[in-house]
Amino acid sequence: LLLDKRAIFIAGQDRKSPPPDIPSDERLLTSAYEPFSQLIPRISTFVHTGTMGSIFYGLHAGKPQLAVPFTYEQCHNALRLEESGVSTTIPIAQFNSAALCRTLEQMEQNACRERALAMQARVAGENGAHVAADHLEALL
Repeated sequence: LLLDKRAIFIAGQDRKSPPPDIPSDERLLTSAYEPFSQLIPRISTFVHTGTMGSIFYGLHAGKPQLAVPFTYEQCHNALRLEESGVSTTIPIAQFNSAALCRTLEQMEQNACRERALAMQARVAGENGAHVAADHLEALL
């Protein structure tokens, strides 16, 4: 909102509003749930916690991603995503509206968007279930 852009905050079932340091604004839609399969293809940049499902939706839609991990495997996932060149990470301890705006502005200046589109083509051409089955069979 400080960037003069619209935003959607998916708060989850436990929360009905965004964190306190995010100002209320008519450009901010807060929702407990939105179907990512319909939402992610229509957004510019996907900000999420770094769960595998979120990462998949972002990669499948070819969107640059900003991961804000705060627990367990999310930190590792965010690191791997950033190494692929399609994402940037803000650790949860450093996350605030100023860091969010600064990072989103920086992401507009780098090649993250182009790499995300290139990754989309790779992801679309892969049969994930088949590849996973092949890997499992190789273990036997």
